[in-house]
Amino acid sequence: MSEVVNSQLVPRKPLDPFITMLNDVEKQYLHNVMQFVLSSVKYHQALKYLLPLAHDNKPVLYALCAWGASLRPEDSTKGSSLLLKSMSLCDRLYGEVVQSKTNVSQQKLLELAVSLTSHVIVGSSIGSSFAWSSNFFKLCILYKKFGLHAFEKNPKNTDFTTWLLRSFFYHDVLKLTSRRNSKTAFPLSEYKRILDLENSPSRDVSMDQYNPLMGCCVELFLLLAELNNFYDEYSRRVEALFVYYNRLNPLLETNDTNAQYEIITGPEYLEYENARIEFHDWLDNQSRSLMDKITSAKPNLPNISSLEDVQQNEILLTYFEATQVTLQLFLLSKIRRMSSLDYEVKGLVLHLFSAMRVLLNSNLSPYLSFPLLIAGVVAAERHDRLTVKMLYLGIVSRNGETNIQRIWTIIEELWRLNPDGNQHLDWQSVIDRLGYNICVW
Repeated sequence: MSEVVNSQLVPRKPLDPFITMLNDVEKQYLHNVMQFVLSSVKYHQALKYLLPLAHDNKPVLYALCAWGASLRPEDSTKGSSLLLKSMSLCDRLYGEVVQSKTNVSQQKLLELAVSLTSHVIVGSSIGSSFAWSSNFFKLCILYKKFGLHAFEKNPKNTDFTTWLLRSFFYHDVLKLTSRRNSKTAFPLSEYKRILDLENSPSRDVSMDQYNPLMGCCVELFLLLAELNNFYDEYSRRVEALFVYYNRLNPLLETNDTNAQYEIITGPEYLEYENARIEFHDWLDNQSRSLMDKITSAKPNLPNISSLEDVQQNEILLTYFEATQVTLQLFLLSKIRRMSSLDYEVKGLVLHLFSAMRVLLNSNLSPYLSFPLLIAGVVAAERHDRLTVKMLYLGIVSRNGETNIQRIWTIIEELWRLNPDGNQHLDWQSVIDRLGYNICVW
């Protein structure tokens, strides 16, 4: 593991509005993103850290300009150009740091991490599969090479570095990638340590006190990480069973009853049968355990000191309940492969609709991407699919992020392949085929 020379990188000074390296159009793009993010619960904290750093970090600066350009559809081409410029600058820094044969200063390390993180956040917002995935997987390489602990050495940097690592965690658990990348990049013990640090009672105020995704639902998103790792193991075990199946099934394609009998009573078929028993017992035990954890999870709500806090807590609790039901449906549909016509699934999706309608008219509507995806996956009946469509249109009209349109494309493709909703469709295979690498944050 490479060594890191200790120094620090902190937001140092406010952004000069008349930066000489930007032309007037780019300054307007930067102004656009400042106005957009300052009014956004979802991205406000990101801007808090990224904007001051943009004064000295060109990749971050141009990433923010690209984000601002993307907010105007007529400037999307210019936005793409600025994002590529930002990523090109970042690639040079990435090569210097990752391929370095000598000690790397912590300032250089953090400079690269924040540059990549800015691309991950912007890529997620604008629905750029390329920008999000290429930079997310570079972050994986960076953090694995130097270790997550390398970012926690300087106590003066705790808030900033914890924000970086926490952002990576949420993108890791909420990623929509190919099947082979479903597992979390780091063990859950590493993430739990980071999140415990972040929400430690010794700190004056939790960084995420009013951020539902990062605070209220910490326990649920750790469980989502468990689900992703469970799905990874599930996929591996299914592949192992198919090795047996593909070898034995052609032998049964004969009209000779005696030959068929010899095959299904032979040692290889019995070995296959025992492997299936072991698989189904494991699947049942693990899925029951995870379902119990999901249903017994508790929200992490801020302390109540005013009527406004009470009202905000009610919204946070509704968001927690929506996320809780979303995880239940994720487990039933993706791993248990339960039909959308099953009464348990139908009941849960109706509860999800109810919570999403409440949240749609709150400041938490930008956080409905993941619930929308799962609602779309399991909706089978016509009126349920129309409800999903109405929710999607409501989210788009309030937020307009391009990323949500990617999610809608996945849902529409699933419905096209399963028009009556009466089949079980492996929705991971649709994501694999579309080649999407996005985040449903």
